[in-house]
Amino acid sequence: MLGKTHVTLGIASALAITHPVTVPGIITSVIGGAVGGWIVDVDCKKKSVTPQKVYDTMIIALIIGVFVLLDFLFGKGICQYIINFWGPIIWIALAGLLLLMIIGFNTSHRTFTHSFMGMGLFGIVIYFFCKPIIVPFLIGYVSHMILDIFNKKPGLQIFFPFKWRICFNLCYSNKKANDVLFWLSFIADIVIIAFLFTNALKGNVESELFKILSFNFLGINMLKIYLIFVNIITYLGFQRRWKQQFYEEQKDDDITAIKIGIENWIIAILVFLGGGLGSIVFLMIHLQKPSKMNGIWWSFSYTGVLLWFTIYCYICNPYEYIIHSINWVSIKHIPFMIYLL
Repeated sequence: MLGKTHVTLGIASALAITHPVTVPGIITSVIGGAVGGWIVDVDCKKKSVTPQKVYDTMIIALIIGVFVLLDFLFGKGICQYIINFWGPIIWIALAGLLLLMIIGFNTSHRTFTHSFMGMGLFGIVIYFFCKPIIVPFLIGYVSHMILDIFNKKPGLQIFFPFKWRICFNLCYSNKKANDVLFWLSFIADIVIIAFLFTNALKGNVESELFKILSFNFLGINMLKIYLIFVNIITYLGFQRRWKQQFYEEQKDDDITAIKIGIENWIIAILVFLGGGLGSIVFLMIHLQKPSKMNGIWWSFSYTGVLLWFTIYCYICNPYEYIIHSINWVSIKHIPFMIYLL
């Protein structure tokens, strides 16, 4: 299976089994399950690097990066642990982790890293490097191995270094199987995270939300960070879909249509959630002029930008630094006038 499928499944498995009751616990489970689900395939040496694989990796890295930022914001998690215990043990554990990854990369696929020996050694170095993620990490690791056992390919050398392999031969690891498993586990991630976050914030909503809304990094508040992130994700999502469609079907007028599909609907939702600027940048870079094929994306993007600029004007109030002599009663109507355009 593809890395993105193992990452989303690792997160869902870690959250479902550990069932964390605090916000730091949820964040730790997400990061641990993602890393555990991904690191098993360090022995997978790609023959070719396609734009789609690059964009998938960048999107996964950005999502994990957001959870690391939240972990730092809320504290009592991964970042706080590493800061508190930074010293020779963590350095040695980090060196051990890099060594195991190098060994894994230089072994055949589904041998060392897909074995109990590999899982045990990775578990030891992760325990000493960052103890809070050890349980979700191992859950994500096991979920990867279980999923691979079902594939109709050479089985897992699970008792490495013995060469005996286990394979159930139930399904092929093709694009269709990957897409189905990825979207099922992705939807499960969203539902479980939303459920756990809701329960974790009950009775402590004001203090937790205050931490989020009051967070400021180098003069950038949480709303700006969110808008930057969602626009980057939207841009990368458009890039991935456009590259894929470009190779499949090139139009006579050199304008590649981005067809409406499951992933495109998700991108469209992201546009309305603040990613309009990212999609406009994409359309402009690739000279996607408004037409019967791409007019819908221009409409989505334009409306999304105006909507979120209106929200930004109300929350961040940038006018107070520009205009001092105009009464606020008149200034507050400017976002409405912009949006009506």
